Amino acid sequence: MVRDHLVSVRGRPRESVRTVPFWTPGKRGLH
Repeated sequence: MVRDHLVSVRGRPRESVRTVPFWTPGKRGLH
């Protein structure tokens, strides 16, 4: 699962940022 996720981030960096709100400045407390 983690490996597939990394591949997706490399293939679609723009979509990843939208689908992966992990490194967002406003959602840093939720992480």
